[in-house]
Amino acid sequence: MDLIKSLNRLNLTPRERLGIGAAIGAIFLFLVLKLLIFPFWDARHRMQRNISSKQAMVQEMQKLQGEYRIAADRSKTVSKRMDGRRKGFTLFSFMEDAAGKSGIKSKIAYMKPSVQSIKDSTLKQSSIEMKLESITSEELVDYLYNIETRDPLIFVRRLSLFKSSGSDGSIQAVLQVETIER
Repeated sequence: MDLIKSLNRLNLTPRERLGIGAAIGAIFLFLVLKLLIFPFWDARHRMQRNISSKQAMVQEMQKLQGEYRIAADRSKTVSKRMDGRRKGFTLFSFMEDAAGKSGIKSKIAYMKPSVQSIKDSTLKQSSIEMKLESITSEELVDYLYNIETRDPLIFVRRLSLFKSSGSDGSIQAVLQVETIER
C-alpha cells in the first residue's frame, strides 16, 4: 500500500504506472517460481529418478535371486549325486574299472591323473588324461558310454582320435575326463 501511495506522489502517467506494476508483478512471479515451485519440481524429478533406479535395483536383485536359486538347486543335486558314490571314490579307479568292464584295460597306454582345488570350496576337480592304443571305434563308443552313464558327474572334456599305423582299421584315442570330488 505504501508503495502505491509513493508511486502516486511521483506523478507518473498511467502508462508508466502500468509498466512499474508489471515489473513488480514479474519480480513477484519470479520469486514465487524460484523459491516455491522450482524446488518442488526439482524434488519431484529427483524422487522419480530415485524410484526408477530403485526399481531397476529390485529387478536386478530378483534376477540374481533366481540365479542363486538355480545354483543352489544344482549344488544340492551335485551333492546328492556325490553322496551316492561309493566311499573312497577316485576318478582313476573309476576309469580303470570302466576299462575293465569294456574289455579294453590292456589297450591303455597311459593314464595321467591331476587334481586341482576349487577356489573357496572343499571340493576338488579331478581329471585324467588317458591314451588308448589299437582300439576299435565300437570299443571306444562302449567305453565312453560306460564312463558317462555310470556317473553323471563324470564327463569327457576332450577327445582326440588318430588313425593307427596298422591296416586293421584300429585307432588311437586320447581322452581328458573330469569330475568333481570331495
